[in-house]
Amino acid sequence: MRSILLILLSIIFSLSASAQKIHFTDSTNKWNILHYADPFATGHYTDYYIGDTMIHSRNYRIFAYVGSNYASYSSGYVTYVREDTTINKVFVIVNDSEYVYMDYNLNVGDMTWHTDNSGNTTTYQVASIDSVMVNSIYYKVWHYSLVYHTTYPYVDTYHVIEGIGCTNGPLFILDPMDFESIDYLECFYNDSSSSLVAPPVEEAANGSFLFDNLTSCTSPLRSYSVKRQRSITIYPNPATTELTISAPDNITTIAINNLLGQTVYSHEYNSTQVHVDVADLPAGIYFVKVNGVEVRKFIKQ
Repeated sequence: MRSILLILLSIIFSLSASAQKIHFTDSTNKWNILHYADPFATGHYTDYYIGDTMIHSRNYRIFAYVGSNYASYSSGYVTYVREDTTINKVFVIVNDSEYVYMDYNLNVGDMTWHTDNSGNTTTYQVASIDSVMVNSIYYKVWHYSLVYHTTYPYVDTYHVIEGIGCTNGPLFILDPMDFESIDYLECFYNDSSSSLVAPPVEEAANGSFLFDNLTSCTSPLRSYSVKRQRSITIYPNPATTELTISAPDNITTIAINNLLGQTVYSHEYNSTQVHVDVADLPAGIYFVKVNGVEVRKFIKQ
């Protein structure tokens, strides 16, 4: 009887150990990133923790870009990260000051913002919150939408998975204003395991890119999909009188929705470049849908 009890306790202990929740600052975490730069360059790099340090009497993990085939990352750029699980927040050091990087307490409608060294500001809002399962444990997912910018970023939406980070790369939130390139999280490893994330998490507004941490690691279509997504251009942005939309393939329909989801413009086309008269639209933020699937955001001044 005692042997059976010991076996049962051993099984329970092993199950609880295997189901231990992942935290963003786990020392074994590793992020494999697809890096895409206009017009056709793609590459990969890896993020992981390379050590620990003490700053202002607090313990931080040293986070680094390592193993990139891009010169800008090959030097091993580092930042300093700590996580306080008692208040569900992740902090980073920027210019020798500590800032909240991820707040797992945010609710729908809450805002986050970033100001870079040039004074450019980008503000995102929590549009919705749901959950995914990893290793039989549920993790919250925050879906963010762009609200305001002084320098327009490529990313209108981004997604944060509790414990894993942003699907545009674990440090994307520090600097989302990148006109020349964009990153996509392909594989996340915790203790050398790349467990399934279910259901998959969208990486773009049109749902073209899905991060599930298994097929997203090996899909041969990912790089191609990124090129197709980024090759649609909408300018000028902000716009005052006319919006020009260009695509590599034929544009058949254009629809423009306001923030309430109401369609304020709809028209059929047959061209790779179209010009849309927006002069009569009230000032504000609008969403453009190309061929029913591609979505971009623009500001009408």
